[in-house]
Amino acid sequence: MAKIGQSLPRQVGRILLGTFLTLAGVSHLVNPTPFEAQVPPWFPAPAATILVSGLIEICLGVALLAVRRRRAAVGWITAGFFVVI
Repeated sequence: MAKIGQSLPRQVGRILLGTFLTLAGVSHLVNPTPFEAQVPPWFPAPAATILVSGLIEICLGVALLAVRRRRAAVGWITAGFFVVI
């Protein structure tokens, strides 16, 4: 029996989330000022935090768009990232 691909709603959701994450990550790098207000004052190195979170968002977004194998793992890692931030 042939393996059935990802359902259309899941595929659309994955593409939208991957695109959103990639664009949000680029936004962190291009214009970090709005994100500085979201970092608590007690948190060390807000500029570095914004930079690192932007890079992670870009990596996760690209992984959601490009990775064919390990999609479930990428999804769980992305969910974990959302819990942490």
